[in-house]
Amino acid sequence: MTPAFSSPIEQSRSEVLLIDLEDRLSANLQAQRPLRRSTMDMLLNGQADNAAESSFTVTRIALDQELRNEVMADQAGMSAICRQRWGQNCHAAGAITEDGGCLIVMRSQKDDDPSKPLLAAMRKAASQFSGERPAFIAVQFDEIAPADLMLPHVRRRAGLLSHALFQHYGERHVSAVCFSCFDGLVRYEGNASSPGFAVPNLNPQFPLGATDVPTFLRQIPDRIFADIIGAPLPAPDISTIHFDASASD
Repeated sequence: MTPAFSSPIEQSRSEVLLIDLEDRLSANLQAQRPLRRSTMDMLLNGQADNAAESSFTVTRIALDQELRNEVMADQAGMSAICRQRWGQNCHAAGAITEDGGCLIVMRSQKDDDPSKPLLAAMRKAASQFSGERPAFIAVQFDEIAPADLMLPHVRRRAGLLSHALFQHYGERHVSAVCFSCFDGLVRYEGNASSPGFAVPNLNPQFPLGATDVPTFLRQIPDRIFADIIGAPLPAPDISTIHFDASASD
């Protein structure tokens, strides 16, 4: 879509193209063609009608009407504003200038759920260790910002998958799983640092503490973690991962 983003700017249009999918976006490029064609037509032609097919709809919305007085200083800020407006599972990209621009916001009727492939990757990582010494697994997300690491649903899913690895699959040699994001460095103790949080194994084969492995096991209070990232806490207690009877997934 990148080349077509210049059209709204050249025409001094400011708009949001809201894409609603019946299912998750197919990885099959051939299956994506109708969606890409409809979106491209609406980008190039400011008078084109909204598009609708059995698997998707594309709706044109005035950007100023939807996001009036919102300040989008960077990609992370834009993503946060869009998630607040169109749901936590939406994905946004775009080009905005003083003269105009366009955001494409895509969301699915089905929640994002990378649980199965992520758990499979964690199990594969655990199998590559000897099992004769403590092991740590690092998971890096490529589509979230540092502030998203504090979201309760992100931490709960990380906790569910980690404890499934430790307990159900018996990978007791793995002392902790650390979760971070690909994009977004922060300044911490005079260094450029990548924020992350770790889920420790509560019954490890090789007991370790924060003094042994501070990178993974040293605790930082939630408020300090939020201050380092530069974003507000989304909940009073993000470090306690709650498991209940409905957590059968």
